[in-house]
Amino acid sequence: MESISLTEAAARFTELADRVQREPVDYTFTEGGRPVVVMMSADRYSSLLETLSVLTDSEARADLAESTGAEELTTEDAMAALMRERLGRDPSR
Repeated sequence: MESISLTEAAARFTELADRVQREPVDYTFTEGGRPVVVMMSADRYSSLLETLSVLTDSEARADLAESTGAEELTTEDAMAALMRERLGRDPSR
């Protein structure tokens, strides 16, 4: 994730928005050196929300574990590994 000041982000907003739609890149906008805003594609945002929904729903985790033949998937690490395998990418990126 690239960090850019809010001032620079404002000047390059269209360019940055175009890039996040085409490439697997996210931006953290900073103010006074502190992160304040994140820009990512709508597809990536939806994927993150879906992953969070599954991770926080014990019934969904159990259903997913059953569909994979695993006895139990209770940890976030186990779910993240399964999501990486299923999605073909690291959901934390």
